[in-house]
Amino acid sequence: MYTEDDLSLSEDQVKGMVVVGKNSKISKGVKLENAVLGDEVEVKESSEIRESVVWDDVKIGKESRIKNAVICNNNRIGDRVEIKEGAIIAEDCDIGDNVSFERDVTVWPDKIVSDNAIVSNNIVWGSKYKSSIFEEGSVKGRTNTELSCEMATKLAEALGSTLPLGSTVYVSRDYHKSSRMLKRAFLGGLLSTGINVIDITFMPSSAMRFNLANNKDIVAGVHFRQSIHSKTDTEILFFTQDGLRIDTNTAKSIERIFFRENFRRVDPEEIGTITEAKFLDKKYKEEIIKHLDKDMIRAQDFKIAVDLVYGSISSIYPELLSELNLENITLNAYPDEKKLTVLPTILKHAKRDLSLIVKNLNLNAGFVIYPNGQKMDIVSDSGEVLEPHIALLVMLKMINDSSKEKKKVFLPAWAPDFMDDKFENLIIERGKYRNFTAEKLRQYTLVASVDGNFAFTEFALNRDTIFASLKMVEMMIKYGFKISSIVENMDKFYYKEDHAPCPNTLKGKMMRKFLEDSQGKKSSHLDGVKIWIDEKDWILMIPDQDRDYLNLFVQAQNQEKGEKILREYKEKIEKWKQD
Repeated sequence: MYTEDDLSLSEDQVKGMVVVGKNSKISKGVKLENAVLGDEVEVKESSEIRESVVWDDVKIGKESRIKNAVICNNNRIGDRVEIKEGAIIAEDCDIGDNVSFERDVTVWPDKIVSDNAIVSNNIVWGSKYKSSIFEEGSVKGRTNTELSCEMATKLAEALGSTLPLGSTVYVSRDYHKSSRMLKRAFLGGLLSTGINVIDITFMPSSAMRFNLANNKDIVAGVHFRQSIHSKTDTEILFFTQDGLRIDTNTAKSIERIFFRENFRRVDPEEIGTITEAKFLDKKYKEEIIKHLDKDMIRAQDFKIAVDLVYGSISSIYPELLSELNLENITLNAYPDEKKLTVLPTILKHAKRDLSLIVKNLNLNAGFVIYPNGQKMDIVSDSGEVLEPHIALLVMLKMINDSSKEKKKVFLPAWAPDFMDDKFENLIIERGKYRNFTAEKLRQYTLVASVDGNFAFTEFALNRDTIFASLKMVEMMIKYGFKISSIVENMDKFYYKEDHAPCPNTLKGKMMRKFLEDSQGKKSSHLDGVKIWIDEKDWILMIPDQDRDYLNLFVQAQNQEKGEKILREYKEKIEKWKQD
């Protein structure tokens, strides 16, 4: 062994030619074989480095195994990390605990690899490589970099390997060219595992999910769409036979096969087939009409304005309005790929313009329907664009006042409860949405969120704002509801959603600190930690599962009290992070 310092290692720690640079620390139980270590290298207990080169300023945790690899400058490698032959880790990377690198993988500079990740492909783009590729039943990423055709094919192979040989899957998309490209790569992966595909091509996800839930010959559905949050991102949504997002266990099964590349390979005669879908949009529209009182709607002089935001529903919604004989002003009811790339700006203008149209033309209501029909904004007859939590309360008020018997509603834990005592005909339950079964969902009349999503289970178990907007119109006509009157007569209160930065490593500590803070106070641990300050005022903290922050939800009797609660707890969080 060659070293510039007075470094002493036992014979059983060194084998072959070993070179160690200045100011390096080698702990007990470390084994080095034909390895070169640069300056300022620290290797902790029971790790092994064989046939490898480690550059300067590298920290390697306990019980890690590195073989025939190159570790460049200024890297931090966690405990129990395995780096196999041919791997190269470039400068300034942070590798978590229990990470496994497959052979011949290259990690480019400045990357963060989360705990428990299995790295089987080169990491070139993006700054963070997560141990989980699914977020709430979907895969999201930067198109053609994080979410490449190769990855789409592998995802399809992983999904197909979990499904029975010869089964059939729906695959649909929006009209964006990124969605089209990735979907085509995905189709080949499914076929290679012996899965048949019904190619729906261009259809909103809500329509595909409705058809999926009503055809028991189809075992799953996949939808590709442009992200509404980023012009560079595409989302791939995975659905069960019931049209619901896949649960955590199913996602983990797909991920396990994806990372291990343990794909099912079928003989040529078992390769799947592609069939083009026919009349699915027609069936969807017919069922919507059947679930509404069309004769009553047609008989009334009711006027609405709708902005379809250049979305996939532009092929469906205008026909429904025509069938119901609803007088309407419909905006942006045609596909425009360029507009989707600046969607936040388009949505801002849509709400402003629709507000003016509804108010100045004395219309009864307005709706901004997001491109895939996944959510909506509501405009009152006075031209007010409702805040999402107010829109939820308006919908609850209409259902309550139009009901002759008790109806069950499911809301997330963070939904406001300030007016619960005013809904005498509603049984409101709150909790987690994750991993709901179809059987459980059917118990409720409405399943809603606080961001413009509504699922009327009489029609479909999944959120569908095409149907929800028309159902709202039906209730307004039948019972004479005016949105502006409902809002005007509501109790006034403060409600806000906010975030506090927090690394994943501290989220467990924050949960513990919130639990400690809740001692002696009314609290709930249904989802995160909810602490009541008094009867109506509360704060709810839920650690975000995918991002480095805490989700904070505050309800209070007025803005002054609400902002004070939020400010105080943000200060507490910063203090707890330093403790």
